[in-house]
Amino acid sequence: MSLTLVSADDAVIDRFVKRAEMTVEQQIVTAFYRARRDGDRDEMRFLRRAAAALDPALLAELDGVRYPAAA
Repeated sequence: MSLTLVSADDAVIDRFVKRAEMTVEQQIVTAFYRARRDGDRDEMRFLRRAAAALDPALLAELDGVRYPAAA
């Protein structure tokens, strides 16, 4: 096995473990940030529906993501 493959495998494992340690709510918020950054409105709508089903407070948190923090 080459060093490149070992490094890539380790990165995948580290990413999986970090995601596995996140709560569902944290995963939704993270995915929402990514979708917003990428301009993926369909994904954002999907994540908003998932958030609303889990917890209205989570939906409110996603609404706050749309606006920059007040300075």
